[in-house]
Amino acid sequence: MSLCWILSVSISAFSQTSTRNLPDCYAPGVAFEIAISADPGPGATSFSCIDKFPAGWTASGVTEGGSIISSENEVRWFSFGGAAKQFKYNLTPPAESTVDGNFTGRITVAGVPTNTSGDASIAPCAPTCFTLMVTSGAKVTAENCAGGYTSGTVVSITADPPAMGLEFDAWTGDTEGADGIASLMSASTTIAMNANKSITATYKNASVGEGEGEGEGEGEGEGEGEGEGEGEGEGEGEGEGEGEGEGEGEGEGEGEGEGEGEGEGEGEGEGEGEGETIEEIALDLESRFDELDSDDDGRLSWDEVIVAFPGLTTEQFNALNSDAGDGITLEELERITQGPQGCFGAKSYLRQAIKGIWGDWVLLVVSIAVLAGGTRFDRRVQ
Repeated sequence: MSLCWILSVSISAFSQTSTRNLPDCYAPGVAFEIAISADPGPGATSFSCIDKFPAGWTASGVTEGGSIISSENEVRWFSFGGAAKQFKYNLTPPAESTVDGNFTGRITVAGVPTNTSGDASIAPCAPTCFTLMVTSGAKVTAENCAGGYTSGTVVSITADPPAMGLEFDAWTGDTEGADGIASLMSASTTIAMNANKSITATYKNASVGEGEGEGEGEGEGEGEGEGEGEGEGEGEGEGEGEGEGEGEGEGEGEGEGEGEGEGEGEGEGEGEGEGETIEEIALDLESRFDELDSDDDGRLSWDEVIVAFPGLTTEQFNALNSDAGDGITLEELERITQGPQGCFGAKSYLRQAIKGIWGDWVLLVVSIAVLAGGTRFDRRVQ
């Protein structure tokens, strides 16, 4: 009897306790921490502690050398010595969880277990509804709570179409942090909801790269082609041959500015077909001046000249209109046809020269006659 009494006293000498501490509630899919305070009582030299968590939940981050037994849904610790310990671990409920999580556990000293006290269950938190205000844009994802979105909801957003002359620039507002906007520079993107948020789509002047390219290309092409072609062509025409140079000039200019095929064909055709110099054109216009001057204003306009010369270039017209007036006058044509320019000009000059020489001869004959008559008169007087 006394022996049994002694054993009873020995076993009841340990007053071990363990207490579990849980958060007020949990959010589905979000890890939370569990703390267990274990005290083996006076005289203990070692003890063990086990905590059993809900099936389907995931434990991690065990402290004090504990181990996770996933097949049993348990976390276990074993400690040498009689000091009290605080054991901790993290637990993540399933993302779709909507039920309470229930826990059991015990502390064992010298083979005697004692159930863990404290918090034994945890319920899901009431969903918090966050508002999202989008200025100059729209929410694509439908709201899933009264007036907003529950925590963790990823919302698709898109900016309004830009006004004429503008393009999307960036999102501004509550965009910072890990749960901010996925892409600030994308007109269509997503934003994670973890608080009330307000964002705005901003715009900037549209890029003018395409317009500049077309305008610059067309302008440079036409300007460069016309200038180089006409200048080069006229120079070659005067120096090397009548008409052919002008034709090549016009063709090359239009070819470089507006299209090589069109320019070369048109230029060579006109140059070889007409083959007329400024002097020849001026001579023809001079002979038909009254016929071509349809409005009888004493000047030949561009429209009147191209009736006779459909292939006439602007540079040729300007060369004929040397006074840069409203049209070509008869005097301007006569200066070209009667001046010492080109073959036809040389002929005109020769005619003028012959007229001048003929007049000199007449004057000489008259002078000689006068002198001769005066000599005979003197002799008679003598």
